[in-house]
Amino acid sequence: MGEAIEQKKTLEYLKAHPEFWLVMRINSGKVRQGSHWIQLAPEGTPDIIAFGDCPYFFEMKSADGKLSEVQQDMRKKILDCGYAVYISGTFDKVRKEIENHERRKGRGYQKAKPRDFGA
Repeated sequence: MGEAIEQKKTLEYLKAHPEFWLVMRINSGKVRQGSHWIQLAPEGTPDIIAFGDCPYFFEMKSADGKLSEVQQDMRKKILDCGYAVYISGTFDKVRKEIENHERRKGRGYQKAKPRDFGA
């Protein structure tokens, strides 16, 4: 499946998940609106942010996709702040990592430890 389909399935799953009270698809970069440019989220911002006991960041990549340099820099900044970054090409991998995260924390709402879930 393509990245857009995997991203849509991931968004639907996260929005339906009881742990997350807000899930957002984030667009980054700039877009042209008539004669003006509109700045969206900073370049390198992950595709999806989900808020539960803390923010969780998801970057969806196609099977052969790699993080750009600006995405790698953003991932490092997020990890340095102590938050989880999930980099995945498929919905199934995201679902498994969320399930693993729930098991690790025993459903007690402590802050997630900084982890990088793939590159």
